Amino acid sequence: MAGERPGEDPIRDILKGHVVFGPEIDGRVRQLAGSSPSRPVIDLLATVLWAWPWDGRQVLNPVGLATVLDRLADLAPTS
Repeated sequence: MAGERPGEDPIRDILKGHVVFGPEIDGRVRQLAGSSPSRPVIDLLATVLWAWPWDGRQVLNPVGLATVLDRLADLAPTS
């Protein structure tokens, strides 16, 4: 199962403060995860991050990922 070591689970790494997709994207992820405690939203966010194409530690199409994160933030219920 992914997530036990750094590099295995992008969302867990980001929430623990590791730089994964870069400061801007990681900050958006932390903000979205922190503002919406809804488990389905966190699960969807984790799926997006896990499936998003990236090469090593460089996200491919960062603008597209930022757009998806912004849209998730628009749809996510807030606490």
